[in-house]
Amino acid sequence: MKKNTKSTRIKPIGFVDCLVIIILLGIAAFSINVFRLDLLHTINLRNVEPIGTVVIRKNIVQRRLADRVIWDRLATESPVYLGDLIRVADLSAATLHIEGNSIDLNENTLIRITRAPDGESLQIIMSEGNISLAAAADSGKVSLDVNGRQVQVASGTILTVSKTVFNVKAAEDSMRLQVNEGVALYIEEGQAWEVHAGGQIAIDAGGFERDEKATVVIHPVSNARYINGNHRPYMVDFLWNKINLNTDELLRLEIAADRNFNYIFYINENLDNQVRVAIDNGLWYWRLSHANTVFGEGRFTILDGTGPRLQSPAVSSIFTFSNELPTIHFRWDAVDEATAYILEVCDTPYFMTPRIHRQSQTNSYTDSSLGVGTWYWQVTPVFSAVYTGHASFSPASYFTIERADFKPGTEHLDLAEWFVTEIPPELLYTPEPPLLLLSAPEPGARIEGLTALRQRTVFSWECEANIIQSRFVLSRNADPFQGTPAMEILNPGKTITVNRLGEGRWYWNIEAQTADGFTIRAAEHGIVYVLSVSLLPAAQNLQPARGYYFTMNDLQTHRNLGFRWQAVRGANAYIFTLVHQTERGSRQLIRTQPISRTTYALEDLRILDRGTFIWQVEAIYREANGAIVQRGTIAESTFVLDFLLPSTIHVEGSGIFE
Repeated sequence: MKKNTKSTRIKPIGFVDCLVIIILLGIAAFSINVFRLDLLHTINLRNVEPIGTVVIRKNIVQRRLADRVIWDRLATESPVYLGDLIRVADLSAATLHIEGNSIDLNENTLIRITRAPDGESLQIIMSEGNISLAAAADSGKVSLDVNGRQVQVASGTILTVSKTVFNVKAAEDSMRLQVNEGVALYIEEGQAWEVHAGGQIAIDAGGFERDEKATVVIHPVSNARYINGNHRPYMVDFLWNKINLNTDELLRLEIAADRNFNYIFYINENLDNQVRVAIDNGLWYWRLSHANTVFGEGRFTILDGTGPRLQSPAVSSIFTFSNELPTIHFRWDAVDEATAYILEVCDTPYFMTPRIHRQSQTNSYTDSSLGVGTWYWQVTPVFSAVYTGHASFSPASYFTIERADFKPGTEHLDLAEWFVTEIPPELLYTPEPPLLLLSAPEPGARIEGLTALRQRTVFSWECEANIIQSRFVLSRNADPFQGTPAMEILNPGKTITVNRLGEGRWYWNIEAQTADGFTIRAAEHGIVYVLSVSLLPAAQNLQPARGYYFTMNDLQTHRNLGFRWQAVRGANAYIFTLVHQTERGSRQLIRTQPISRTTYALEDLRILDRGTFIWQVEAIYREANGAIVQRGTIAESTFVLDFLLPSTIHVEGSGIFE
């Protein structure tokens, strides 16, 4: 029987196939070599000192090291090196801290970090985007290279540089330099111009300076960040300089929760060059405009710094032990943007001499050193130095540690006290330092808020020893000798007077050096509570009264819409606010600066629309320098604007006057 077999002929590899294989192998080898070089470069960076760090990062921020091809994604606290090329993507941002200088990079920005030709000073080469630089007061020279144009920055200067590339040709671009604080030197083709605080210089695509209308906002600085340490809205002062704008060209400030200004929460009109705004915590966008032309814009952030919620140990928890002290696991809520937390544990609710004072990088801490007794604990978030303001302590919690079989009277006995009971007194004798006593205010003294603002608070202390030098410290910290005090006076004498002591809890103490060589302090820190300033009463007899109806005839007959109220005793100014209620919520139309009169006339009736409006008056007391020292209870009324009604419907009294 014959078996059929079928043979398969293998086609030989042709020249084209060999060429494709060789090319692919070459690409693979090249990629492996690039990866190897990149990996070796990364390993070698361990021996290179970084020049700075990333303080804050939002969304996509990339870095390419010098002599590398691959882009890395940067995170908070990532190091940056000389030669780094850093780019910030759309809807992203980053803040760098380099040699004491703070550098904010806005979206779509590309820079390179290098040294200036002198080999010593820092230089930032900017290709496109928007950069804000705050030069440290003690920093060395800092310069910017913007497409060949040089900007030299003096110490302590804060400025913003914007550079927009119109096409791929690097020469066809424009730039704007604005100085918020200090002075900068703009250099081009051997010529130099000084730009001082509140000034700007704008260069068009052809390299010529242009005289454009603008505002240079001195405060808040670009991407300002604040810490709100209380539960009230944060006061932000806006101050700007008008460039090429006439004195009668008044501006409109709008603050919104989104970059497109679809949700505007604050509007203030007819502004010259400053305004104070009370804003809640969050990320806010602002713009200054006149006649629908925007002359300045930016953003700022207000963080909640009132302290985190304490999780464990739960309030009034009880821990018992027999032989070994219990391990206490402290835990609290994480706080956005906090870089660390300070945990304090004390045997009194005043935290004058904490048993534990630790800084933790995470929102937890474990300790097993606490003995028998009731312990109080609190946590303070720590933020980066780019934030302005101080965080406050969390509300304190407490727990108790008990011995399972303790004897009454021995629960607070520690090792040192045990030695005292066991060793003869003559063996323990050492010269005792003199006693320093804090005389006034009394511990836990409470001072009315207005009294502390309008009158001097007197601190006094006593010591019988011969004092050769001393210092007075006043701080918000429970240990006033920790951190930077709010006030420090060297050799103050036995009586110290402090002006305008703000609301809250204050700690103070004296550190003195005696002629006998002792350095002494009061055994317990002084504590003073400055109470909140009581609110002024609400204004009465608001006109137009609640529920008043206006028609189109009213608006056509009168040149303005008038509001009036009765004067409030103790007030010397008032803040008027007008809000329009819409289907999407409340929209603030007007919030005035403090005015001394008890009337307000709305001149621009074009901002009104059909619907219900809420108008408010807050009575305040302010000092001659404009500082508000006492706020008031807000009085509120409503009116309705109805274009369909033929005539005015009066509910209570009249509402329009000239």
